Amino acid sequence: MNEQLIINASRAGYYNLNFEPELERLFETFQFKRIRRRLGVVNLVALVFFVIYSLVDYLIFPFEVASWTIPIRLFLVAPVIVISTIINCRTRSPRLFFFVYMASYFVCGMAVVAIIWIAHSNNVMVPYDGLFLVLSYGYFVMSIPFRHALVPSWLIFAFYAVAEVMADMPPDKLYLNMFFLAGANLIGSVGSYIQEHNLRSSFLNQQLLHIRQAEADRENKAKTRFIATASHDLRQPLNAMNLLLEGMPKPAPGDTETSEVQQKLKRSLDQLNGLLGTLLDISRLNLGVIKPHCSAFDLHDLVERIIEEQVKADDASPAMLNSIPEGTGIYSDPILIERILRNLLSNSLKHAEADNVVIDAEISEEWVTLVFRDDGRGIPKEHQEKVFQEFQQVRRNNGRPPNGLGLGLAIVQQLSELMDISLQLESDEGAGTVFRLTIPASDPVLPSAQESAAGGMHQVLSGVRIWLVEDDETNREALTAFVTQCGAEVVSLAGYGEFVAQLDGLNDASTPDLMLTDYRLGHSKTGLSVVKLIRKLADRFVPAIILSADVEKVRDLSDDRPDIVFLTKPVTPARLLSAIRSQLSQPVA
Repeated sequence: MNEQLIINASRAGYYNLNFEPELERLFETFQFKRIRRRLGVVNLVALVFFVIYSLVDYLIFPFEVASWTIPIRLFLVAPVIVISTIINCRTRSPRLFFFVYMASYFVCGMAVVAIIWIAHSNNVMVPYDGLFLVLSYGYFVMSIPFRHALVPSWLIFAFYAVAEVMADMPPDKLYLNMFFLAGANLIGSVGSYIQEHNLRSSFLNQQLLHIRQAEADRENKAKTRFIATASHDLRQPLNAMNLLLEGMPKPAPGDTETSEVQQKLKRSLDQLNGLLGTLLDISRLNLGVIKPHCSAFDLHDLVERIIEEQVKADDASPAMLNSIPEGTGIYSDPILIERILRNLLSNSLKHAEADNVVIDAEISEEWVTLVFRDDGRGIPKEHQEKVFQEFQQVRRNNGRPPNGLGLGLAIVQQLSELMDISLQLESDEGAGTVFRLTIPASDPVLPSAQESAAGGMHQVLSGVRIWLVEDDETNREALTAFVTQCGAEVVSLAGYGEFVAQLDGLNDASTPDLMLTDYRLGHSKTGLSVVKLIRKLADRFVPAIILSADVEKVRDLSDDRPDIVFLTKPVTPARLLSAIRSQLSQPVA
């Protein structure tokens, strides 16, 4: 639909109740669908009225009159109503619909005129109220289009006048009746005109709304594609930077300058990771891209891993205590819960300047209330609603500008609402802050027997053969360096083509112990293609890890393919090593 055409029609005023041909056809279809939706009710009411009036005729009219009026109502009007209803419910042609609709209205009106003429010809005085009801019903209940209602209504009026003349009605009474009926017809005509004019206005507004909605949908899809692309393109170098920094040689003893530079680089990279993740999260939330993928998991293990990674990233971190019992099961989205916890932890360490953080749980049969408590500077009562708004921060008492973007707690609230999690804030200035998140409980989860990846990384993969497929050179080199540093034997392959070539002569001795591949490999090939082919050709099951910078893709694939571990970029070295060791410890499928 041409938007300018609608705007021009709106400006023109359409006082003649007519649009340009293209727009008029659309309006005709719109009006046709609108009337047909209530056609059954409208015609049923009309049918009931004629049946009731047949009974009235039987009770009050003499036999010579009732013997005519009752058959007219029951054997002429009633069948016309039924037949017209059947035709109009089946037809898809607006023109045929409106012709049949108008014709049935005209037949009903003429039937009433005939009944009045028969009664008056037999000196039985009946009022013209029945005709008044028919006209009102046609104009306002049936909502016949103005031009379709105008002609039959005034024809009914004219035939009534002729019938009364034929019935020798006294002139003074005839003129009085004609005056009132003409007035009623005129009011109905004006009302029908106003009704259709308003309907046309509503139609134009609806068409503009549809156009705006379609534009908004296209813009949202474009934004979604942009965010996915930006997420992928920005996470790729960050992933390489993470791994390259981890693989840097340790400074020589006493080389404090190099050590400080490395620590500053690590802190800057962590901050960049956090800012990027925050911006992408709030963008995806605002676009409605994020969808929860719920499953049962151990809340204790999740919190323990987050604390371990925080301690490893910053030796000067405040004291953090995980008081959640091992095996505490909850049913929610583990990735989104992790994001909430990381944002709360970031808020406590960076903004609240807490010295101690305690994460506990209040457990009942149906719910687990996660209690996140810190001893930071607290949030004044008047600012407690403000902190959940986007780009809002509480200024510090020392006058220093706040860190970050002011999105962390906004993301916490939006993610909580997305997963129907009750979020409560308790805080007083100078007395710390408590966040409570009430999450559905699940059956207890058995504690994991796997080793922690937080320990030393060097040579922990000694003797492990890993095939790495990554088409991005920087990430490939970073991953190769890191995995080699951990003691693994790495076959580094620059894309799907090299991977296929490497399969020549595949035997049990050369089969990898683990496949580590990027998701997007170009030329319509993905990491899934790699895993599928190696498992098809190998004599044994090959564990696999797929890395991707597309967060939503990882979430969807994780649900569909539990036999593969999917990790989002940028991945921390500790998490990557933990995933590798976890996959290597899995029993053969």
